[in-house]
Amino acid sequence: MTMPSRPEGKIARIIRIHCRQGHPPRKEAGALIGERPLLLKVFGFGSFTIMRTPGDEIDLAVGFLLAEGIIEGMADIRSVAFREHSEDEVHLYLERPPAHGRERNLVVNASCGLCGSKGLDELLDRLDPTDPEGIRVPLEVFYRLPGRLRGVQTLFGQTGGCHAAALFDAEGKILACREDLGRHNAVDKVIGHALRCALPLPRFGLLLSGRVSLEMTIKAARAGIGLVVAVSAPSDAAFRCAEELGITLAGFARGAEVAIYTHPHRVVGMLPPAGEQEGA
Repeated sequence: MTMPSRPEGKIARIIRIHCRQGHPPRKEAGALIGERPLLLKVFGFGSFTIMRTPGDEIDLAVGFLLAEGIIEGMADIRSVAFREHSEDEVHLYLERPPAHGRERNLVVNASCGLCGSKGLDELLDRLDPTDPEGIRVPLEVFYRLPGRLRGVQTLFGQTGGCHAAALFDAEGKILACREDLGRHNAVDKVIGHALRCALPLPRFGLLLSGRVSLEMTIKAARAGIGLVVAVSAPSDAAFRCAEELGITLAGFARGAEVAIYTHPHRVVGMLPPAGEQEGA
């Protein structure tokens, strides 16, 4: 598995007072997840200020622009790099103006998703269905995924204050994981990493440490990912998006159980639900 960069600012070391019922307060060492603004300048188009956990900024920039529909892949990027002597400003040049884009200058908080977008119907009309083949995963693998994700959540283990997004293969192997205080940022980082490494995204599933919103589902769709698995529940808009775009959506993946919401054909070895068996 590829490891993310570890620049200064991902974690802040502090002293806190720990209080517990029935015990005297005590001072102890603690760690807080880092949060800083990143200025992303897309020359000839606009700029974005993204609140993020420091690290993997180039991946974040690429994944964010894909999710926003500004690029369709690395071929749309002429160059991307940090501004000289800065860890908080990324400059990106496009090969051509985006087909559906309009100039924007936005501040994007860590929970933002479809910034400046309109209705759901308009968004779905501009997205292609995912490959109906792509990845297929045995049901038993779903039960192992949460534990494997916890095993690579190093920042969460130290701070308890961030989200994770990971790519996994048909055997449940975690190929890349990114963490950030913003769940959307974590997805953008891991997808941006995959694009920069030319990984075949339709062959992988996306694993999330929290809930599945509409924005997360659309990010997967724009990346061509046909399987999204989450530890928590999806929203109704995420369900509709997954249903219409052919994405297999799974939630409540918590070790011994998982709920399959849409397109179960990618789940191998799953028996028909009770009451649907032949002759029942």
